[in-house]
Amino acid sequence: MKRMTRRELAKVLGVPVTHSLLQSGLLASPKAKSSVINGVQVGIQSYSFGDRSLESMVTSITDVGINSCELWSGHLEPRNLDAEGLTRWRLENPISQFESVGRKFRDAGIELNAFYYDFRKNMSDVEIERGFLIARSLGITVITSSSNPSISRRVDRFAREYRIRVGMHNHPQEERPDEFGGPNDFAQAMRESSEFICVSLEHRALRCRWV
Repeated sequence: MKRMTRRELAKVLGVPVTHSLLQSGLLASPKAKSSVINGVQVGIQSYSFGDRSLESMVTSITDVGINSCELWSGHLEPRNLDAEGLTRWRLENPISQFESVGRKFRDAGIELNAFYYDFRKNMSDVEIERGFLIARSLGITVITSSSNPSISRRVDRFAREYRIRVGMHNHPQEERPDEFGGPNDFAQAMRESSEFICVSLEHRALRCRWV
């Protein structure tokens, strides 16, 4: 039997291809094309497709021709939970659930380059560590985070243990205490931590120290 892509079948039938046909194995799932342009890897943050489900988001990234993605936590976690409910969901769900998400991206030919997970000062150490466990299960070695400078050392302890770099994300428009707003905040956080605490600018995790 000749295998056809969704686009090829759509041309033949003149109708949209349903998800059930892809699941049946009659059609070959499309693979993301390389988005390296003149030697530069172009990627996307999955929040750009924040209005879609995980499955639809993966398909959309493939369709636009990008093969590198930073995964937004909102595509893994329920969005209708309060803080207490979200914490419970994170701690109670089996890690195997996140491993299957990593496989979904790999099967689509998309490299997960980072995982966006907020570390906040009201979190327990168990919930902080959970972010690293999720990242590891996804096959990711970089976390980006909107965090608080005051907990950098707590985050760094797990970053060193799991050998996962954390790019702290700044919000320069927010002039609030204990938030990453500029160079001084980054300098303080990294001065008190190891090389695993890094800088994330515009959701781009830099694998080097701000000097």
